[in-house]
Amino acid sequence: MSDTKSRAEEKNFRIVLSRFIARYRILFLSIIVLILVTLIGIGIYGTLNQKRIETSAVAAEDLQVLYDEWQAAGDDEKDDLREEIEGSAEKLLNSYKNGFAAQRVHLILGRLYSESEEWEDSISQYMQIADGFSKSYLAPIALMSAATVYEEMENYESAIAAYERVSKEYSSSFPLTAYALISSGRLYEKTGDTESAIESYNNVIDNFSGSSWTNIAQDRIIYLETVN
Repeated sequence: MSDTKSRAEEKNFRIVLSRFIARYRILFLSIIVLILVTLIGIGIYGTLNQKRIETSAVAAEDLQVLYDEWQAAGDDEKDDLREEIEGSAEKLLNSYKNGFAAQRVHLILGRLYSESEEWEDSISQYMQIADGFSKSYLAPIALMSAATVYEEMENYESAIAAYERVSKEYSSSFPLTAYALISSGRLYEKTGDTESAIESYNNVIDNFSGSSWTNIAQDRIIYLETVN
């Protein structure tokens, strides 16, 4: 295979990958959120051994199990499970409103409302983490989740603002910052703001050169500069 053909195939693959991520962004983010939350929860549970922390961690996991059951349930079961989730969530928030368990509750409710297409309620839950626990490991995850909901609402300005808040406030600690910048660039393209899109992509190239997103950023800049 010639070098020219190989490079062309590689470029086409990156374009297809970029489109795939845009289409399945919610599923993609949900998987990553689940992995990060599990790792963070294990770290906190293992490091802080006080009884209250242990109790709240177990309660939060029980709520996660209920949510998983709700996801898998048929339509005839969902209403009862949702009522149980919301009742358990309220008790948890009353008992542990300032702890990690409360953040887990808001995250679970945010996903529940998002999957029910109750967009405003979903965003409210996510932003309670982002604004109320801004130093938390879950804050950038909540912002990314809120951004995907804003996209579903076609509120691209708010989605971009959430993605850019991630890149500005959590660039040194959050592993998906480059993806947040790619996402804001994609939305700038969607709204016709080519200059801002290129700026987002250049931010990926300049600050995340070792990231797997760099090639996609480079391809998008080449494309935008070619068509404009």
